[in-house]
Amino acid sequence: MFNIGGAELLVILLVALLVLGPDKLPQAARQVGHFVGEFQRVAGGFRQEIQSALEVEDDNAGRAGKSDSAGRPSTPRSSAPASEGTTADLVDDATAEQVAP
Repeated sequence: MFNIGGAELLVILLVALLVLGPDKLPQAARQVGHFVGEFQRVAGGFRQEIQSALEVEDDNAGRAGKSDSAGRPSTPRSSAPASEGTTADLVDDATAEQVAP
């Protein structure tokens, strides 16, 4: 998870032993273990939720019809002719109509 090797772990344990002392080290190790376990449970639940949401999205895309080569649903094309102008032109026209008395 953190890419900690044996030598680094040994140094961390020695520093923890010096800082906490032999009396408090087992309790601190238990607390760290509980926190790591809780973090892994939350991360696993989050990962599972994301995967299930993506599966539902994929199922909906498959039922909706066509998809491109990457599996993404195809975007609907506008039926308006290209000569009518761009979206920015349409927004400008709509804004001008609202402003004009």
